[in-house]
Formats: sequence, structure tokens, C-alpha cells
Amino acid sequence: MNWEAITGTIAGYLWALPLIIVALTSGLIYSIRLRFPQVRRIKDMVKYLVGGKSSEEGISSFQGFAMSLGGRIGIGNIAGVATAIFYGGPGAIFWMWISAFFGMAVAYMEAVLAQIFKEKKEGEFVGGLPFYGRKLLGNSVGIGVFLSVLYILYALCCL
Repeated sequence: MNWEAITGTIAGYLWALPLIIVALTSGLIYSIRLRFPQVRRIKDMVKYLVGGKSSEEGISSFQGFAMSLGGRIGIGNIAGVATAIFYGGPGAIFWMWISAFFGMAVAYMEAVLAQIFKEKKEGEFVGGLPFYGRKLLGNSVGIGVFLSVLYILYALCCL
């Protein structure tokens, strides 16, 4: 069995035009419905980032920002940008900016949902896609497990 051919075929379908359309459309819809928080809330973002104080029960705003940044930016992004510019030319930068702009609204929506549906278990707050996905899709444990497995498979495929 040629795993490289199989994964190449799957990646060809996943990263085809329909996924790009879905990603940009969802970002555009969230941006419009939320009244462009990526532009409108810049002043608040800077204020909370710089002036956020840590508490005894959690982390400071800057620590949260650093953890989020560490999870979103890495060697893959640096190499990915260089590869995109090499193959796509300067126009690739424009499309990266567009996708990043609308991706901010999607990331904002994910963070809001995670905060709304977080749960306190054994003195710790837990949350994320499996928790809010389960609550939004009928509060079934099976859906939460399915979303958890899907997220784990996604993470493994990114490696």
C-alpha cells in the first residue's frame, strides 16, 4: 500500500477550491455578523494585552497571548510562507493577507465559543471544540468524542 499516494490524494481533495471557498466565506460571514472585530477592537486588544494583570487563579493577558501565538505560529508557517512566495510569487502574499484577515474573525469566534461553553472540572476550567461542539450539536457525548478524535487526527496529520 502506497501511503504517500493515498495521503497525497486525500490532501488534494481537502485543499481543493471548495475548502478555500468555505474558509473565506465563513470568515467573511463572521466578519460581517460581528461587525469586523479584527478592525473595530484593535484599541481594546492592545489595552488588554499590555494592561492585563495576572490573578491568583489564572494567567495574565500577555501569557495567554504568548501561548496562543506559540500555538499558531511555528516553523511550518515560516516555511509555508517562503514556499508560497516561491511558487506563487508576490500575489501569494496578498492572498495570505486576505485569508489571515478573515481568519481572525473565525479565530475570534472559536475563542468566544470556548469561553462561553467552558466547564469547571476538578477545580480547573476545560473547554474547546469538543465541549462547545457537543453543546451546540445536541449535547451528546458521542458528538464530543467524535469531535475530539477528529481534532486529534487533524493534529496528527499536521505533524
